Amino acid sequence: MLKKFWERRLKRGRRREHWWRHRVGAGMWWRLARLLGAKPCRDPVFVVGCGHSGTSLIMRVLGEHSAFYTVPYESHCAESWAPDVMWWKFNMLAWLNGRRRWLEKTPRHIRYLALLIERFPEARFLIIVRDGRDVASSWRKKGDFSLEEGIDHWIRDNRAGELYWNHPRVMKFTYEEFIAQTDATLEKILDFLGEPFEEGLKNYHERPRALYAADLAKPASEASADHLQYRNWQINQPIFDGRGKWKKELSSDEVALIEQRAGDMLRAYGYPPA
Repeated sequence: MLKKFWERRLKRGRRREHWWRHRVGAGMWWRLARLLGAKPCRDPVFVVGCGHSGTSLIMRVLGEHSAFYTVPYESHCAESWAPDVMWWKFNMLAWLNGRRRWLEKTPRHIRYLALLIERFPEARFLIIVRDGRDVASSWRKKGDFSLEEGIDHWIRDNRAGELYWNHPRVMKFTYEEFIAQTDATLEKILDFLGEPFEEGLKNYHERPRALYAADLAKPASEASADHLQYRNWQINQPIFDGRGKWKKELSSDEVALIEQRAGDMLRAYGYPPA
């Protein structure tokens, strides 16, 4: 009962946490859970990076590990008015689901690493980087961003993340290396997180989950109106190779525009110009 009660409310998303803090008393429920044996998670995992870089894929794969409870939406908890309420809920749901740690994926948290590192002194952070041309093209397909805005978004978020690439509690890796060497990269990630490798992580698609929308079917487009459903369909597909899609999706003029804005950064990241 308690598990279903909290899971229903967690899925309402981050806009509800202020209401819960003052009307329902999330702290009271968490204290009750503590009396029943729940323990706060001191070493959660945050998956961050520029949106459309593969953060959902990493979340989905690691979510199959027996140690992790996956927060089923992008919480934006670092920007919340009442972040403690959300963290109490994550702790409780991890406990109710028999998991030792919770894993949260909000790409935008790459801009709030200083705050999260200070608030969670034992947490681990995964930064994923992807070719900016693929990212910009993907942002444009969503419909809310132009190509220029997409690459500027990539520049801004990755510049924020660069400051923490060498932090001892941060692991940075690329989407491309994860696709090219999935098993080896997974082993490195889990070693960094202090968890053993488990077979079957790559078979997550055999256990469909509705994280972004109730419908698992593929929508007609990737545009904003259908974007959550598209993402929900996408995270229930086997791992596929999305490297270099920009070569088919962008014209030579569009590639030149992106490389004019971010050429030096792309080169520094290991993505040579066209």
